[in-house]
Amino acid sequence: MEGDVAVDKDNDGIGLLLKHHGKVRQHLRTLRALEAVLSGLDADAAQEGRAQLREFIRFIDHCHPLHEQDETHSLFPRLEVALARQASVDAALLADFRAVKDEHEDFVRLWEPVREAMWVLSTPDAILSRDRWREAVATLCGHFEGHFAREEARLFPAAAALLSAEETAAVAAEIRQRHASVAP
Repeated sequence: MEGDVAVDKDNDGIGLLLKHHGKVRQHLRTLRALEAVLSGLDADAAQEGRAQLREFIRFIDHCHPLHEQDETHSLFPRLEVALARQASVDAALLADFRAVKDEHEDFVRLWEPVREAMWVLSTPDAILSRDRWREAVATLCGHFEGHFAREEARLFPAAAALLSAEETAAVAAEIRQRHASVAP
């Protein structure tokens, strides 16, 4: 997406949303690497791995709901209005928009069992099968990768093209206000 549309990651609403996607991707890379650490024999590394896992859970529990609101309360309504103003709208873009909105609604249902597996694993002497761990990580990573791909390939470029600079600045201002109102 960033190669297709020029965005200012600090002053543009779409840029701020992309910044969050980058943070999630960084956490997902750590998450994928934790399997070997958590199942290894090095107690110090395993303790650090459990701490990283708890940090990931905290990040998703605390930061991701804000990001969901950033998109569903700030970007999506404006994009929906902009799409309605178009004389001709790409049917595939509308389908992607609906799919992304549905994914936002489905995330809580998807996250809870994954969160439970991760929480169990984040405690000392946890017993969790590698298969359950892999399934939890694959489920979560698959959700985010597919969701972000749709947003970044289709919705964000459409928003950048259809929304005015004032509208994307308003999205950014709402994001900043939402995140400032909640302590980290």
